[in-house]
Amino acid sequence: MYYQYWNATPLGDLLAQIARNKDKVLGGTSAGMMVLGSMLYAPTGTGVISDEALFNPYHFHMSELVFNHFIQIPLLHNMFFDTHFDDRNRTGRLMVFLARAAAEKNIRARAIACNESTAVCIDEKI
Repeated sequence: MYYQYWNATPLGDLLAQIARNKDKVLGGTSAGMMVLGSMLYAPTGTGVISDEALFNPYHFHMSELVFNHFIQIPLLHNMFFDTHFDDRNRTGRLMVFLARAAAEKNIRARAIACNESTAVCIDEKI
């Protein structure tokens, strides 16, 4: 998981600086997109699939919700990003993340979910 690899590293610091300064475009695909949100899923193993998450929202592969502290983009506050969405059948899993954010942290989170070959452009006018 890139979050563990980048957090508290020179690369993570550079990404955080770019986000803070808003002087360059910041984006990513797959895990690079996922770390742009203020909340993320950091699997404790192989990751959970939708059926497992829906059956047990506290499945052992569902770690606590992780709050992204190294890239903080105010526009994306309380936002999950989920990638490979249809191909990996992640709809149920994302619903569990949103429900847990509400139940555990009293957060009304939002989400952007994308498939491969999809681009989403966001600016402060959304």
